[in-house]
Amino acid sequence: DVYKRQINGHYIPQCGMAIRGSKRMISLREYFRDLTDLITEVETITKLEEFGELLISARKDGRRLLLFGNGAAASICSHAALDFTKQGGLESLCFHDPALITAFANDFSYEEALVEFLKINRANKDDLVITISSSGNSPNILNALKYCKKMKIKTLSLSGLKKNKSIDNSNYSIYVPMRTYGIVECVH
Repeated sequence: DVYKRQINGHYIPQCGMAIRGSKRMISLREYFRDLTDLITEVETITKLEEFGELLISARKDGRRLLLFGNGAAASICSHAALDFTKQGGLESLCFHDPALITAFANDFSYEEALVEFLKINRANKDDLVITISSSGNSPNILNALKYCKKMKIKTLSLSGLKKNKSIDNSNYSIYVPMRTYGIVECVH
């Protein structure tokens, strides 16, 4: 395979992206072809337009956005909260501060940290909670979605890779049916 080589027993990418659960690499050409195919699909465009309408409605109604993710998804949430606040005029909160995360994980458990953040910030039915999880199965994300459902708080989940539990536990869902994290995260 021209897109990987082995050094000291480790595979090193050579202009490609790893496929989840596989040592196979896809080339940049394949990556951009898959991404282009995905973002030009009518269903993808329709879902993104619905997301845009949801955000416009949230701004018009004075709703807050609360964004959650783990790892790279937390970084996407942080950046989105900045843009939604600064450019979109939407009050946006993101649970990404390391001190808060570790304190909540220590005091409540990592699986319940997001639920406690929602409670402390008085999340209510006028808010919109957005979760980003490539797998869509992270326990802390699922617990937050279930809490929101119980409290009648609107939710939007962004997920990918394969069908997952976030889809069924959200009011709205944007699912990216790709196996490479890069494409899933790019659409998020």
